[in-house]
Amino acid sequence: MKQFSYLLLCLCMLVAMACSNDDDPDDLMKAREVAWNSLDEETRETVTTDWRGARVDVNEETYLVFFNTTADPLLGPVGVFVNRTNFEIEGYSPRF
Repeated sequence: MKQFSYLLLCLCMLVAMACSNDDDPDDLMKAREVAWNSLDEETRETVTTDWRGARVDVNEETYLVFFNTTADPLLGPVGVFVNRTNFEIEGYSPRF
């Protein structure tokens, strides 16, 4: 029973480590800034929230930064893919 408890403890620790978000808050803010600067003026004028609070989804190689706009009910938010290594724009998510 003691071995089972140790095994369960180790398994829980591995799961916790896998779920932790170790992204530097400065990197997330830099990704937001790079994404914001990539938007044209017309799109910026439709953004409804401060760019500094934009939602950022983290993938293996990219940050996906979302900006909510006045057209969200029709098209959805603007999504910008930013490379996690060099912070270059990799593209934009489609809006429908």
